[in-house]
Amino acid sequence: RRFAASTAHVAPMPVSWTQRVAEMDSLAAMGNVAGVEPLFHSLIAEAPGRSRFLHNMVLKACANSGDTGKAAEWFARMRERRVGANVKTFGKLVEAAAKSGNVAEA
Repeated sequence: RRFAASTAHVAPMPVSWTQRVAEMDSLAAMGNVAGVEPLFHSLIAEAPGRSRFLHNMVLKACANSGDTGKAAEWFARMRERRVGANVKTFGKLVEAAAKSGNVAEA
C-alpha cells in the first residue's frame, strides 16, 4: 500500500505513435470514420513518410462503415497529395462500395 500511495502522483506516460496507430486501427475496424480522422491528422504530422499507410487506414474505416462518399473524398485527397495508391487502397474502395450495397460502383 505504501508503494501505491507514492506512485499516485506520477504523470501518465505519453501515448506512443504505435499505440495511437493501434487505436486508429481499432476504430477503423469498427467503421468509426469520425474517430479515425483526428488521429490521422496528428499521426501524419509526425510521420509523413507513412502517408499511404495512414490514408489506407482512413479508407478502412470508410469501407467498414460502407461510406462511399467519405471513401471517395479521402481517395481524392490521396491523389491531390500525390500519395500513391496500392492494392489495399483499391480493395478498401471496392469494399466500401460493396458494404454500402452499391454493387455497380464496386
